[in-house]
Amino acid sequence: LLQETRLWSPMVQGLDLRQFSPNQSITLAPDLTLTPIPVPHRDELGTGTFAFLINGPAKSLLYLPDIDSWQAWDAAHSILQTVDVALVDGSFYSLAELNGRPPVAHPLISDTLAFFADWPGELVFTHFNHTNPILEPDSDAAQIIQQAGAKLAYPGMRYSFD
Repeated sequence: LLQETRLWSPMVQGLDLRQFSPNQSITLAPDLTLTPIPVPHRDELGTGTFAFLINGPAKSLLYLPDIDSWQAWDAAHSILQTVDVALVDGSFYSLAELNGRPPVAHPLISDTLAFFADWPGELVFTHFNHTNPILEPDSDAAQIIQQAGAKLAYPGMRYSFD
């Protein structure tokens, strides 16, 4: 579908598109694997939403940019025990950002900080809504993130799995 649709075909030229199956690892390099993990998040098209577990020779990372809530994901605690870094959904800091619209299926950053409070790994937020006050470095919200020991993802951010 991506390759055959005029809107998407120019964007996927030159990419090595691979189908994957939930919970089945894909070897990216001899010592690097990627495992798609189903997570609860809007599924009106029946395609599913996935987190990706990346395992390297010495470190591992969970990339989870979309999820309904931490409580809705039964495997959250067990998977977090296996990773060093969690790069997670930071769409909204508070309900005030919705400006009277109905709540959306994303955990608030305060909920995520509470859920990860005793987790010893590195917590990094990604997938920010444009109204999110954490994007302002001097905001109270940004200070709370920093005080919690969490970080914000940024363009070009890199991790070593060695």
